[in-house]
Amino acid sequence: MLGEFSRLALSGDPYSIGHQYGTQLATATADNLEVYFGLFKHYAGLDRLAVLACASEFVRIIDAFDEDLMAA
Repeated sequence: MLGEFSRLALSGDPYSIGHQYGTQLATATADNLEVYFGLFKHYAGLDRLAVLACASEFVRIIDAFDEDLMAA
């Protein structure tokens, strides 16, 4: 519903927490990604592959900032 936020009770190491989050909010996350892909298409003329290519360039920058953020 519009205006409501999900509250999750997550525990464990960062990987486990990320997995729980991804599992519990998979549909909401996918919906949100579609909104962003639509915005990039509309405002920047970028299709999904172009957006992903641009985003992949930030992996090195994020890893240099905090390698734990990129831990798999």
